[in-house]
Amino acid sequence: LRRPDEEVAIAGLRLITRLISRQQEEDNRSESSRSGSGLGGGSSNKSDARDLFELASSEVLRIIASPNSYKASPTCKKGHALVYQPVEQDRGTVCSNQGCRRDCMPDGHAYHCHTCKYRLCTSCWEASSTTIDTDRRNYLIVSKICEGDAERFYTIAAAAIPKQDSNDSAQRIVRVLHRVLLKSRETRKFRRKLREVSLSSPKPGQLQAGEKVPALLLDLLSAWLFCPISALGLSLWLHWFDVSAEITDRLLRSEKTPTTHELL
Repeated sequence: LRRPDEEVAIAGLRLITRLISRQQEEDNRSESSRSGSGLGGGSSNKSDARDLFELASSEVLRIIASPNSYKASPTCKKGHALVYQPVEQDRGTVCSNQGCRRDCMPDGHAYHCHTCKYRLCTSCWEASSTTIDTDRRNYLIVSKICEGDAERFYTIAAAAIPKQDSNDSAQRIVRVLHRVLLKSRETRKFRRKLREVSLSSPKPGQLQAGEKVPALLLDLLSAWLFCPISALGLSLWLHWFDVSAEITDRLLRSEKTPTTHELL
C-alpha cells in the first residue's frame, strides 16, 4: 500500500503528465491541419507545454533533493491535521489516546482536531510522530514524470544538478535518477536510445581527429560525477570502460564513508 504522501505526489504528476500529453496531441493535430491548409503559426501552444513540463521537472528535482527522511505528524483517526493550541474546558481536556487518557489542562496546550474533537497531549503527539523514508516516493514521482518525456526530463536534470545548493542535494538527485534510469519501466525507451547511441558513437579516451562524444551522454556523466558510485555504474552500463577504470581508481584512493559502503 502506498502512503498518503506518495499518493499525493503520484496524483499530481499523473495530472501533469496527462495535461502535457493532451497538449502534445493537440499540437500534432494543429500541425497536421495547418500543413494541409498551408498555414503556419501555433508556436504558443508548444511553448506552453514546454513551460509546464519544465516547471513540473523543477518541482520534482526540488522534492528529491530534500533529505531522505522526515517526520510525519500524527493525525486524528479520520486523517485530519492536528493544531497545537491552548486547552479550553469547553472543547474537552482529556487526551484521546486510549493508552494515555491524561488531562491536558496542566500542560496548557494540546494538539486538537476541531472537526472530530480529537486531541493528543504533547507526549503522545511526539511519541506518535514517525520517520518517513522518502526513497520509494522519490522513485515513484520520477518514474511518473518520465511517462511524459524521459529524455527531456533527464536533459533538464543534468543541467540542474551542478546548480544545487550543496553536494549532498546533488548526490541525492543523482542516486534517484540513476536508479530510475536503469530500472523503471517508464525509462525503457530512453534507456534503449542511450545504449544504442553509446555503442555506435566514439568513446571518451578513444577519440580520433574530428570525433565527438554525444553531448547528452557527456552531460549525464558530468552530473553523475557528484555521486561517484552512480557515475561508475553509468559508465559501465554505457561500455565506457576507460572512464570506469578512472572512476574506480579515484574511489580506491578516496576516503570511504558509510554512504559509500552502502551504495557499493
